Amino acid sequence: MNLNTHFLFGAAAAALLVGKPEAIVLAGLGSVIPDLDRPYWFIPKKKVAEEEYHRALLHNILALATAYLVSPYIGFVSPYLGLGLFSHLMLDSMTTVKDRGVEWLFPFTRMISRDHWSQAEVQQEPLVWMPWRRTYGPALNGHMLDTYVFLCSIGVLVSWLVFQSLHHSILNAAYWFNSVFVIFAGIVLLLFATGEYRNGWLNWSKVKRIVAIAFLAFTLLCISLLVSYLFSQGAISCWTDIPRDWLLRTDFFLNELFFTSVIIYALIVLRFIRKITLALANSFPALCTKMPSRDFIIDQKTGTSDVFV
Repeated sequence: MNLNTHFLFGAAAAALLVGKPEAIVLAGLGSVIPDLDRPYWFIPKKKVAEEEYHRALLHNILALATAYLVSPYIGFVSPYLGLGLFSHLMLDSMTTVKDRGVEWLFPFTRMISRDHWSQAEVQQEPLVWMPWRRTYGPALNGHMLDTYVFLCSIGVLVSWLVFQSLHHSILNAAYWFNSVFVIFAGIVLLLFATGEYRNGWLNWSKVKRIVAIAFLAFTLLCISLLVSYLFSQGAISCWTDIPRDWLLRTDFFLNELFFTSVIIYALIVLRFIRKITLALANSFPALCTKMPSRDFIIDQKTGTSDVFV
């Protein structure tokens, strides 16, 4: 799944299951951490290419357990960071061989050896099934299921914000952030940014390089200002106490209305997801990938092509 889908889905899951701002931002942060196992500067590029570390190095039960165990030591006294990692692994487990699925049991056992991980499947040769190594599903990155999860997650978060605002104010930044969280999130953001910059720097124009540097400097400034503000508010390693009646579900009527609106929205999006996916592929290719013809499934009844989920 795309990184933006992971982030929104993790945050939306926390909004539905917990309903606290700290849970939403922590789960959102945790949901992007596994994709740091891409071929960035801090992981040897040759090693990643030979051993196929992406969807393995940080996509496993060991990384998930570590997230739960280390949270208290970095100022996060809740398991919400681990909830985000789990949501990421679940979504990636639904992706196809083309996207490499997830190696849940890495590094204890592996399905692949160097760069020959999928040759039998790519060449459509007889397969030798090796259970509990990699987990695959029916979905391709950037296509219908990815788009559906992305749009539904936005709907959940918007609904939560609207109904929670009716119940209690959510404008206090200290409800959402503390200094330790901002620093940790800033480190994760910088790892992603520098990794992408390093990979694309040589192919960028001079103007794009200047814009990238300016954006990076602006991001660092915003992080510094937010940390300074939270320090002044005393929100260093813990979130500001929220009212006891914070959770939306304490108000039965608003809670029922919230869940009803989410379900109706999800069903409406499901009804039109094919048209939405094709429209996004044509208009916003960064959000939704336009599939080449060889990746289409042929409908046996009509003879026309259809897309993977």
